Amino acid sequence: MYQFVLDRSLSDRWSISIVFGLIRGAMIKYLGDETVRWSINGRSIVINFAHQLPYYMKGYPEYSRNISRIADFIRSRIGGLCMIDVGANVGDTVAMCGLKPDDKFFLVEGDPTYFALLKQNFANEHGVVLVHTMLSDRFGIQPGSLVAANGTARVEQGKGTSLNLHYTTLDLLAAAHGGLKDTNLLKVDVDGYDGRVLRGARQVIDWSHPILFFECSPRELEAAGDDALALLDDLSALGYRRFVFYDNLGYLLGVVSADSRDQLADLMFYSRQRPGYYYDILTFHVDQNSYLDQFLAQERRYYGNLSR
Repeated sequence: MYQFVLDRSLSDRWSISIVFGLIRGAMIKYLGDETVRWSINGRSIVINFAHQLPYYMKGYPEYSRNISRIADFIRSRIGGLCMIDVGANVGDTVAMCGLKPDDKFFLVEGDPTYFALLKQNFANEHGVVLVHTMLSDRFGIQPGSLVAANGTARVEQGKGTSLNLHYTTLDLLAAAHGGLKDTNLLKVDVDGYDGRVLRGARQVIDWSHPILFFECSPRELEAAGDDALALLDDLSALGYRRFVFYDNLGYLLGVVSADSRDQLADLMFYSRQRPGYYYDILTFHVDQNSYLDQFLAQERRYYGNLSR
């Protein structure tokens, strides 16, 4: 029944999708969640019925699709894709990128429900390593609770919670897995803890100078005790000097230099005015500036063709 309702709620016929969308909402509220199957980029994966990603991707044609072009660019210019995905969720990013024979994926997910689904989807795949842990900028225990809803999970601090969460860093995790020194793409999407994860990955970044692709939500970063401009300053000090901005629907905004402080501050100010709005930021190390120029030219052609 759940699968039937999911499929109908994603129908291209507006009337059918509306009716079954209402039924889906009622089922989640009164019957609870279940697992269903959904196809992304030609691959069927298991997701929870309440997951919102199928609806985002149906409603917004460019949502999350830039990652597949980044992956293909790396394969064509640099070699096999060696990706660390922090906040891997159910493995939708891996499915979007596709699994090629020379690829390696190191998938990290902290939420137990999503990790269980991630295991169902990719535990038996060659070249895929799954790790269930929480990452931050330091090892240890911190107060907070992990709250999952609508296909994502976030850490909530304060509010009188007495729960404790155990964290490690990506550097420590990498050391336990041989250093991950061949990493060429590091993707982070952890709802406000993105800055902490990146600061806990300084050795990984210094070793391999991977392309970085991360979510930047000034509101969520501040809720986690972080600051978006400070994060970009830290990355600039590590050799990442140009930032390609996408909006939260997957459309290219442009590239901004780390030296353009006023422009960066204006972008963060704009994001704060819009609840739920965030950026995805792509950045290459300075020793790969030519690759960034090539990819940016490719992206401008891609988005330019959308308007024709």
